Amino acid sequence: MNRADRSCRALACAALLALAVSAGACKSSSSEGAPPPPPPDATAPAELVGNWILAELDRERIAVPEGSARPTLEIGSDGSVAGFAGVNRFTGSLDPAELALRRFELGTLAVTKMAGSPEAMRLEDRTLRALDGATGYVVDAGDGDLELTDSQAIVVARYERLPPDNQ
Repeated sequence: MNRADRSCRALACAALLALAVSAGACKSSSSEGAPPPPPPDATAPAELVGNWILAELDRERIAVPEGSARPTLEIGSDGSVAGFAGVNRFTGSLDPAELALRRFELGTLAVTKMAGSPEAMRLEDRTLRALDGATGYVVDAGDGDLELTDSQAIVVARYERLPPDNQ
């Protein structure tokens, strides 16, 4: 093999290596931040399972910006979590070890990246911060509302259960 053939072969190998690295980077960045699926034996308490709609943040009734919808939260029996934050959808899972202790600890949420009005984006930011800061929960025996609490036991979000016919 002459020098030109070796140079051409080295250049082709370098190009293939660069392509492989790029493909790997694309693959890892698309799954970056995606939460791992809950373990098969994880179960959420029955009182948490279902569809919820956000009513209050920091003890204030939420104002839904025009053209938007109220944030939602869906909790599966396997501890999976999905919902709408005000502009974007999210998915994740509750920590099974914390669930066993009756604590509300979300892992990393995967969130879509659409833009909305400034008001809707503020509602979304507050909603996601409340979910991220929640460490405990109470399902009110009187009205069945889900109250998420922070580490100081302060209610950061209150969700109302959606009736089965609206789920």
